[in-house]
Amino acid sequence: KPYSASTSSSFLPSISQPINPAMAGRILIVFDGTRGDTQPYLLAGKALMKAGFDVMVTGPGDAGRMAQDFEVPFVRTRLSA
Repeated sequence: KPYSASTSSSFLPSISQPINPAMAGRILIVFDGTRGDTQPYLLAGKALMKAGFDVMVTGPGDAGRMAQDFEVPFVRTRLSA
């Protein structure tokens, strides 16, 4: 049954397709911005890792040092402005 606000008490639609077990628990966090934008995403990544998720964070290259400090896997996308 398709999701509709009038027929569901939840804000989230039900998932009709089964989740691929190989993808379960894997999260990619993509962000852009300066230090003030970076830290919350890295904190979220660290918390998700502690909860057992496989996390990869990608963002501006100058966030790499902070990602190392948080011990979160990081891939550079570009340098921030």
